[in-house]
Amino acid sequence: MANKKDTFELLSKIVVNFLDRLGQHDKSNKSEIDREYHHIYNNNIDYPFLMHYAKEIIRYWNKLNYVLKKTLRSLNLKIDKKEMPLFLYITYRWSEENAKQSHLAKELEIIAPHKYSKYSQNKMLLYYQQLQTFSWDIALKNKQLQEKFSIQYAIPSFFIQKLSRVMQIDEIKEQAVSMDNQAVKGSFSVRINAHNTTLGEFISYLVKKKIRYTKDENFQYVLHLNREYKSQIIDSEFYREARVVLQDKASMLVVELLENDRNDNDGINILADLCAAPGMKSILSIEKYKNRCIAFDKVWNRLLDLKHLGEKHLKDSAIHPLIINCDSTQLPIRNLYKFDNILLDAPCTGSGNFSANPELKWRQGASFLKENILLQQKLLRIALKIVKDDGVILYSVCSLYPEEGEMQIQSLNDKIEFYRIPSWLDSPYGINQEENEKIKGIGRMFPKQNGTNGFFYAKFRKKKMTEL
Repeated sequence: MANKKDTFELLSKIVVNFLDRLGQHDKSNKSEIDREYHHIYNNNIDYPFLMHYAKEIIRYWNKLNYVLKKTLRSLNLKIDKKEMPLFLYITYRWSEENAKQSHLAKELEIIAPHKYSKYSQNKMLLYYQQLQTFSWDIALKNKQLQEKFSIQYAIPSFFIQKLSRVMQIDEIKEQAVSMDNQAVKGSFSVRINAHNTTLGEFISYLVKKKIRYTKDENFQYVLHLNREYKSQIIDSEFYREARVVLQDKASMLVVELLENDRNDNDGINILADLCAAPGMKSILSIEKYKNRCIAFDKVWNRLLDLKHLGEKHLKDSAIHPLIINCDSTQLPIRNLYKFDNILLDAPCTGSGNFSANPELKWRQGASFLKENILLQQKLLRIALKIVKDDGVILYSVCSLYPEEGEMQIQSLNDKIEFYRIPSWLDSPYGINQEENEKIKGIGRMFPKQNGTNGFFYAKFRKKKMTEL
């Protein structure tokens, strides 16, 4: 285990790499920076101090950067690139954790690497003292409301712009703040792996450890626990032995919606998971439905993660996913072959998943959205080609943008018929309760209303004799 000083040097590398990615528009260079970033990130995930502050600095990047620049300007101070991560750390500790100067001074003695001179450390303390005079009312006095919300609540301006067509500005703020809060506050969800344990056994463990929980009102095998217990659950034998899984409820619902009463192939359903990695949905589908699953994904390293997950979670099962490394827009299957079910949890902007992946906040933009929309359209066309006439297609995205949800399905209206989905889901955009009674096959889960990621779902089949 690295000491705190070494750990902070790793944090600095992650933040500097993030800043490089943020300003890099040349895709050839960006891919190299991406690889370096993920190498640093993935190889240091076991350091809680590092990962917490790296994620939180990235999560509140535009807010922290605004405060940093304003405060440095008021002091007529300049900092170089290698100093910036530590100044952002100080800003975060002041802004989000109300850290006292005495605590920060002691921390700087421990975590500020030796390459920081005494002069640099004095600058940091002077900077912290000046932070005490910062006022949001003064700083944002002449800003428009959308810009104020973007800066003060660390919300991407593109996110506000896109959702302003379907939500009021206050609701947009609430959805974004809810995603940020989920990362450090509130509750997390635990799913019981029925192959390896029972709900009663896990509840007995929780009672013995005096861990408070609530049962989910929709799923009998799901419990919700206060976030303070998360590390304790991760350290438990239940988690280590894959007897329980930590998974967002909105993500679990994707597999729940796959249920299909039809049974061909001697009672065996064949599922094609078109964008399978990292694989938890493929594995859950096998656990729940005992179906055969063919898991497609074009990123080999992520498929290796799926393989390892399968070995861990399905170790006593005779059924494991068949893994195929390919681009799902160009599947290596015969044209005549049709699947019973298609799971298309499509690549998207991740605009409903800022809690788990805060870096996605700062990738939001017109080109990123268009890139995902075009890929989703290709994958939907493939799904309609390879599903049986009465088979299920489950399309989902962890996005709050209508362009990736309602508008994608609307473009297919003449080719598809909907299956019923649970009435307790949130209504999709632009569809009131009366209209929603007619269209049973689409719905959403919103972060603010459910304490989950933001998701869109559509469950449908193709119309017979549809020309594709």
